[in-house]
Amino acid sequence: ATGALRLAYERAGDIEAYRKLGRLLARTQRPDQAMTVFAEIRSLLPKDIEAHCQIGASALGTGELNVAKAALEKCIELASADPERRRHRRRGLGHRQ
Repeated sequence: ATGALRLAYERAGDIEAYRKLGRLLARTQRPDQAMTVFAEIRSLLPKDIEAHCQIGASALGTGELNVAKAALEKCIELASADPERRRHRRRGLGHRQ
């Protein structure tokens, strides 16, 4: 599965396939690889909330606490500034994916 998702991204620039690859790596206890994928996504989409959050979570898994702290702070900053997320919180809908 990881090979197919990486290939979809490399051939077609399918960022959602690459995002799925990062999630799969994170779920299968490969935080260093997940962090690499989400760092690439972040370089393409610097305001991508999920990329920052996933980097933070993955960095926690590898023990890189300074990286985790910076990434999670950026995640919170971006999420707080996102009017769509603020609207959902006010309605009590919580986190959306």
